[in-house]
Amino acid sequence: MLIDCGEGVSRALLERSIPLDAINSVFISHFHADHSAGLPGLITRMKLEGRTIPLNIYLHKNLEESLWQMLNLFLLFKENIPFALEICGVEEGHVIDYKPGVSFKCLRNSHLANKYQIGYVPEERFVSAGFLFSLNNISILFTSDIEDIKDILCLEEKLDYIITEAAHIPPEKLLQAFVKYEPEKIIVTHIVDENKIDLWYANLDKKIKKFFIVAFDGMEILL
Repeated sequence: MLIDCGEGVSRALLERSIPLDAINSVFISHFHADHSAGLPGLITRMKLEGRTIPLNIYLHKNLEESLWQMLNLFLLFKENIPFALEICGVEEGHVIDYKPGVSFKCLRNSHLANKYQIGYVPEERFVSAGFLFSLNNISILFTSDIEDIKDILCLEEKLDYIITEAAHIPPEKLLQAFVKYEPEKIIVTHIVDENKIDLWYANLDKKIKKFFIVAFDGMEILL
């Protein structure tokens, strides 16, 4: 599973010796460029490498048509892609059985709600969503970008791991998620101000610090 697909993702995968054929599915949280602009290039690279195995792309159902339009602008059509490409629009909150022991659901958040006040684009196109995965009863929340800690705190599910961004909310607010869910780990990513995050992490109480991981490019985490 590849979650979000910003610019340069193909190069990043190659640098880490991850074969493109190892990716069966791509999950897109929203259409900001740093989360989706690398998708046409990734699909083109898969074509050039002679991929034949299917690829599924999952995203909120409101974005399904727009994604096809984006790919078509890059001259990527179903008819000229040599592997089965399916864009799967997912109803928010609906559980999708991915494979035995693995399921997920799409969780809409407030990141893009009423953000641009553009009248000629339907309001329902301004969608940002995270994904809650269940892997053999281990729950992993990928928040994507959020505007408010309430986007996490509103969930009633058990959360074993939380992968959350730190570009749009103060990192100290993540302590509220730690108190509510008591997860095994909270992994902080999408970092804009590294000095700010480093200072916050350094000042965490030692009893709490072990539950947080500040992510960096190329990091691998064994669950």
